[in-house]
Amino acid sequence: MADLVKGMREWLAYSTMDDEEWDTMRMVRLEGQLRHLFGQCAEDIQTLSDSSEVGEISVPVRSGALRRLRQRPGKVFISKDRYEDGEQVKVHLMVAAGPSDGTEAWEPLCAWTFESMSDVADFAEPPSEEPAS
Repeated sequence: MADLVKGMREWLAYSTMDDEEWDTMRMVRLEGQLRHLFGQCAEDIQTLSDSSEVGEISVPVRSGALRRLRQRPGKVFISKDRYEDGEQVKVHLMVAAGPSDGTEAWEPLCAWTFESMSDVADFAEPPSEEPAS
């Protein structure tokens, strides 16, 4: 019974959010999952190559007339753009698209841009929240 009440409360909260609140809440959740994913491969983060798949995360979506919260699988990829004065690293989040012919298809959802792989490592390990003395 407690699970039913919790589920109803969550449904009410997610279904009554306006689009701006939903987008903000979803991006905070996605960034948290992304940090966790990068934290799991912290030793290997500097050696990730261009177009490599980092891992999978679950992406919250609201769907249907009742705007129910669902999870779709998502994959995280890294790409690097090289310029004269350095490189730019992009972290791409792709979500599973509805396959039209039975094949697996992915579509881009969002991307984060960094100046270097060390910036990606810094993103994965945000500064501690200890008060400054």
